[in-house]
Amino acid sequence: MRLFLLLPIALASCAAVQDSPAPLAPAAPEDPASPLDSAAQLPKGALSDGPAREDRRDDVHFLQGFGGVSDLGDVGGRAPIPGGEVLGGDIDEAPYLGGALQWGLAHYGDTALGLEGGASLTLGTFGVDVVQGAGTQAADADLVGGALFLGAFASHERGRWRVYGGLGPLVQLVRFDVDYDDGAGGGRYADAAIGLGYYVRAGVERRLTEGLLLGLGARWFDADLDFSDEFDGVDFSGTQLFLTLSQSF
Repeated sequence: MRLFLLLPIALASCAAVQDSPAPLAPAAPEDPASPLDSAAQLPKGALSDGPAREDRRDDVHFLQGFGGVSDLGDVGGRAPIPGGEVLGGDIDEAPYLGGALQWGLAHYGDTALGLEGGASLTLGTFGVDVVQGAGTQAADADLVGGALFLGAFASHERGRWRVYGGLGPLVQLVRFDVDYDDGAGGGRYADAAIGLGYYVRAGVERRLTEGLLLGLGARWFDADLDFSDEFDGVDFSGTQLFLTLSQSF
């Protein structure tokens, strides 16, 4: 009889055990962030060589200073002096300096197109021959040359590097001064000329900061000069190599 009384209690205990929920499994630890996911969240340009291009998208104007040397080659020509003439010579490694402004009018991605203008100054001394009668003597001629130029330019940036090129017309001014011995206490010949010509230049620069650039450049030019004293046959041309320091804005 007692066995029959305990049987319902045992069945109820079994049912309670079957209905109880299973213990919860411990939650899996979260995976650490992937390095690729972290890199994807960095600002654009943080992994590139230089600031993001979008940060300086309108940065297409450049104020540039430059200085270097000019190799003008054989100036040629001849000029009359009392009792003879002065024959032109070579101008090598004349100091050259100046400045330019490149004004961007349009940009397409990393490429800018616009106008440029500037001025330059060339100083130097070169040898000439002074012919008087049957004799010829060597003399030094002092040169002062100035140029104004206006042309078109194109510029392309890649990371911190910028390459550019420009071309257009120029106005060239030149003055020569020659001191020589005329046998009567010294002689002097001086003349000035102005002429039209053209130039082609190119260069490469690297950004030192967001707005400051340092680089190298080269220019070739050619101008015909008209001297008042018939120092004819002068083709004033040459190559100029220079360092540049530019400010972009």
